[in-house]
Amino acid sequence: ATTVTINKATQTSISLTSTSGTYNTNILLVATGGTSSSSYSFSITDAGTAGCSLAMGPSLTSSSAGSCSVTVTRAGDNNYESRSSVATLVTFAKDTQNSLTVHDTSGDLDSGITLSTSGGSGAGVVSYSVTSGTASCAITSGVVNARFVGTCSLTTTKAADVNYLQKQITNTLTFVKATQSS
Repeated sequence: ATTVTINKATQTSISLTSTSGTYNTNILLVATGGTSSSSYSFSITDAGTAGCSLAMGPSLTSSSAGSCSVTVTRAGDNNYESRSSVATLVTFAKDTQNSLTVHDTSGDLDSGITLSTSGGSGAGVVSYSVTSGTASCAITSGVVNARFVGTCSLTTTKAADVNYLQKQITNTLTFVKATQSS
């Protein structure tokens, strides 16, 4: 009697198809390929600049914008050997900042408007610029002063940082006559 041994077959190639997303949003991990009836499993090959970690779903989360490497494996079954993909680069882009708000947009000719903001995201520096309108405005030491009653345009920019894109808004500043003291 002759004994015939049949070895398990090699699965077709496997690849990770979810390779990009945005910081602050998990990436649902999706793969294609392989021939076995087994499910996919995912592992982080290199946490990289994004500081990636696996989350439920299966999904990938990051501690910052950047990239990391992920490998997907499809386990073997009765007919096929286990097979893994090559390490695949996954990139997390910078996120959009939250709304940015200028606190005061009206003042008088004597006191001007002291600039302050709230909102935005990240550690980017806030800067201001004015476009002279009918009020002929200028910024000095964080205060917008006007030479005339009227308006001018204020552009407020919160700079990008490692995780967030730049945010820019424009407001109309209104200046009225100062109240005379008694």
